[in-house]
Amino acid sequence: SPAHKVGKYQILEDGRCGGMLLPDENTDLFCYNIMILNFLYYGKVTRLELDEFYEYLEYLKDIGLNKELIDIFDKLYINAPNENPDYLLDSIKEVYPRSLRPVFNHVRG
Repeated sequence: SPAHKVGKYQILEDGRCGGMLLPDENTDLFCYNIMILNFLYYGKVTRLELDEFYEYLEYLKDIGLNKELIDIFDKLYINAPNENPDYLLDSIKEVYPRSLRPVFNHVRG
């Protein structure tokens, strides 16, 4: 089965629903970053439309989340290497629980 790259992620064409992502450092870091965002959001950020995802990142910036952490999250859907945010996780306590989905939805109306 041939594999091809879509941006930074490599897809193995195996005949199922568009194929499977081949695991590598970028996919591992994508999952790690999404777990962090799911915690902050208290929901599944992967269910957000792309514009809603970036609106949520803008909201996190507005409530004071570390800019470097936001920049790492910003790279998840662009063709740039994903990064490990482990050294920035302490900054989450500055915005939690204002980062939660109900608060975000209330603020954005």
